[in-house]
Amino acid sequence: HPVQVENGDIVKLAPGKPHVFDKAPSGRLYLDGNMSVEEDAQSIKDRKNISANGYMEVTILITAKGNIHKRPVLTFRGLPVYDVDEFIYELEEAIEKTTRTFSIKSKKQEYNLIDTLKITCRKCAKDLTGKKPFINIIDDIRTAPAKMGIDGTHESSHKSSYE
Repeated sequence: HPVQVENGDIVKLAPGKPHVFDKAPSGRLYLDGNMSVEEDAQSIKDRKNISANGYMEVTILITAKGNIHKRPVLTFRGLPVYDVDEFIYELEEAIEKTTRTFSIKSKKQEYNLIDTLKITCRKCAKDLTGKKPFINIIDDIRTAPAKMGIDGTHESSHKSSYE
């Protein structure tokens, strides 16, 4: 009894007539951690992108009116940045300009802001470095003024990391 099979088909030969009863993973598989994944798995695509273009994370506190409450915290890896202070200054300017165009009154507006910030940061990084890094935006929308620190200041220290 002939059975037409494709790559990955599992055929049951007995008892009874042979037939395809299951499918096994086939083709090129990668070991990702302790899991087998297909070569077009999102985790593999993300790592290839990060490897080629770098990574940037922006943590930002935004008031309900869309103003930046404190300076954004910028972390980046794998970007060819020679003047870190200039790079950070340009990013902060682009972020502030973008946030001023938004008024956060709903979750949808917050999501739109995050998407726009990703585009803005990626474009700024591309203009300055030639790379389009993987961007992660962490936001916190503040509806009330932040508490003052022990020394009476509002401003936190700006952190940036590049090694």
